[in-house]
Amino acid sequence: SSPDRVPIEVSNNRIDFTENGVSFEYYTQPRINLVVPSWGPSSGQTIVTAAGDHFLDTSDLMCRFGSVSTMARFVSPSLITCRSPYGTVSTVSFEVSNNAADFTDNGVQFQYYEDMRIDEITP
Repeated sequence: SSPDRVPIEVSNNRIDFTENGVSFEYYTQPRINLVVPSWGPSSGQTIVTAAGDHFLDTSDLMCRFGSVSTMARFVSPSLITCRSPYGTVSTVSFEVSNNAADFTDNGVQFQYYEDMRIDEITP
């Protein structure tokens, strides 16, 4: 759903209001239903797809892995993608925001695992 705008005017006597044309924009909070994959290496760079509702095509569309935010790519109002940042081996919350300030609180988690390492190659 797209954001809605309403005019905001103020008064100090409840009779005479400003006429500045300032508006307030509001929208339905996004919701995450599914994250695929829900895990990735601690080196980051995993492309994560989040399915849900009410994602907006804005320059402030963000994903947050724990306390680290990354830019998201809008696919549709119900689908976005983002790239996981570097993290430590742990499970962190995964949240999204349409305005880079108000993040979801859906309880979705992303798990970082230790990067794979090749110790030896033999014929």
